[in-house]
Amino acid sequence: MAGERLALVAETGAVLEVGREGFVIGPVYERGRTSALQAIDPETARAIVASQGARLIGAHWGGYVALLAARERNSVEIIRAPLGDLACYIFQSPFGLLVASDVDLLMRFGDYTPQIEWLALAQHLAVPDLRRRATCLTGIDEVSGGERLTDTGGRVTIDAAWDIWSFAHARNRLDDARDTASRVRDAVQLAVAARASAHDKVVLRLSGGLDSSIVAACLARAQRPFVALTLSTRDRSGDERRHARAVASHLGVELIEAARDTRLVDLATSEA
Repeated sequence: MAGERLALVAETGAVLEVGREGFVIGPVYERGRTSALQAIDPETARAIVASQGARLIGAHWGGYVALLAARERNSVEIIRAPLGDLACYIFQSPFGLLVASDVDLLMRFGDYTPQIEWLALAQHLAVPDLRRRATCLTGIDEVSGGERLTDTGGRVTIDAAWDIWSFAHARNRLDDARDTASRVRDAVQLAVAARASAHDKVVLRLSGGLDSSIVAACLARAQRPFVALTLSTRDRSGDERRHARAVASHLGVELIEAARDTRLVDLATSEA
């Protein structure tokens, strides 16, 4: 798909058109619904473009990246979902700004040759949980979740399109403990059911800890068929099979147990 300032290459079923001025790639859900959108109506599309993506973030969720090319602003905007799974890498090529979910696409369409950025790699190894805009590949940056990249005539800026503090503000405080618990429970159940609905088969990494146990319970409640998988090490600290068995037994689901084997890791191949 192509326009005056925007060209898109994507899997056919993964794209929604935002009127005639953009696309959304990846699953998008309206609040309160478990089925992904199949189309964006004209009124919503106009609101998304006029708000520079704010309407999309405010009324929808999912693992998406949106590309908007508003005629009156003479700009292209890239918005990555706040908590989305779809990667968003950027590379300034001789042909213009390229945005991709995989570095292989930048190599294929942007004539990019990967080179390790050793300083960035050292920083990542020192603090692996701190995500930076710069990746460990020279010339490749990443648009973080909730950010908006704007390209206006070659001038690129990045700002926050989503902010956690808009939800954590005092005006949104809930004082009723039961109501708060009910809202959180309903939201988690809906989100898990929605994400699982896109798959015929689901494999859940189950440790028996809080997070994976909640997801397992939500899948069972949504009556989504799934198999649980737990991985263990020879060291006792890495063996959570007892807890995983308890959850699987309570929910009546199959549990596959496997051992982590470092011999199966190929350091020359990245699965990132």
